[in-house]
Amino acid sequence: MPKDAATTREASRETYLHQSRRPLHILAFLLPAIVLYAVGSIVFASGVAPAAERTIGAIFGVFGVVGMHLPSLALIAVLLVQHMIRRDPWKLTLPTFPLMLVESAAWVLPLLVLSRALAFGGALADGDPQALGLGARMTLAIGAGLFEETLYRLILITVLHMLVVDVLKLKDAMGWAISVLVSAAIFAMAHSVPAEFAESALTVRFFYFAAASYFGVLFATRGLGIAVGAHVLYDIAALA
Repeated sequence: MPKDAATTREASRETYLHQSRRPLHILAFLLPAIVLYAVGSIVFASGVAPAAERTIGAIFGVFGVVGMHLPSLALIAVLLVQHMIRRDPWKLTLPTFPLMLVESAAWVLPLLVLSRALAFGGALADGDPQALGLGARMTLAIGAGLFEETLYRLILITVLHMLVVDVLKLKDAMGWAISVLVSAAIFAMAHSVPAEFAESALTVRFFYFAAASYFGVLFATRGLGIAVGAHVLYDIAALA
């Protein structure tokens, strides 16, 4: 391969890896899911919300802030604030978005293999989504991916990392490792085991922990957009 062609290809790959982690690109990538969830929660799943969304709403409620779709609006606001703090350009690179979708789908495959190996085909959404209709299940899959990644990765891992690195003065890599594992443990314990898997509860808990650790690593290395995309696509595959 000519040197110039190799350099161009490498630069293109670096551009995608950089662009896909930018807050504005993450927001644009997640916006269709946010809109689909908002519409689906009204049309298909009125009164049914992911536990993570309710938890985020409860956190706001402590401070007297309530409102419809508040967790979604808060996620949009956080990404816009991050974008402005970074002083990134208000410019979107359109080829980034199909690549992010393809990458998210690729990261789902190891998780599907693990779930089949453990004989657990359930979703990562809490409760009993299989009792719902298809539209409600797909809405719940999108909501679980959005709000569980927001709560357990964006909020919890970020806070834990700050405590470990800034307060305890441990190294950055150690901070990420501890934050990912602690967040994963909390995620695993916060999720209930479906009744049909009661006899293999430890296996299910292990899968929850492994999946949460996996998404935590994706969040730390590839950003929130890819973590949410992989989570949503996994739950859609599990609930379809």
